[in-house]
Amino acid sequence: MRAKTDKQREAANESAMATQVRVLLIEDSALLRERLQSMFSQHPRLEIVGYSESEEDALQKLAAIEHDVLVVDLELAPGSGIPVIRRAKALHPQRPVIVLTNYDLPTVRQRCALAGADFFFDKMREIDRLIPTLQRLAVPSR
Repeated sequence: MRAKTDKQREAANESAMATQVRVLLIEDSALLRERLQSMFSQHPRLEIVGYSESEEDALQKLAAIEHDVLVVDLELAPGSGIPVIRRAKALHPQRPVIVLTNYDLPTVRQRCALAGADFFFDKMREIDRLIPTLQRLAVPSR
């Protein structure tokens, strides 16, 4: 009986692992976008479905590109990620927003949280937390 339970558990895990996470990436650094694309390519469940470099373009793509998670930088060329976070939460309150920035200050974290960000990672020290966070988001809630 235990073997059957283990097999059922494995099947459930495989089903959860099959869930795709479509990421809309808002980042003005081409170098970092390439690095993230390389990181994502090693994880078949994670897919970058679009990207923007500016606030204006990001605001347009929020409604135009179907995505599950928004990953956004705060300093965009031109513009800021804060209005993007607010708009994302206004359009899709349940979709997670992850901030990935070089400005890891308590006041910046607070501004992001007030705008609706669900996660906040420093690009230099915490970028390695991005993939595991996205993988956790891929597991369907039960």
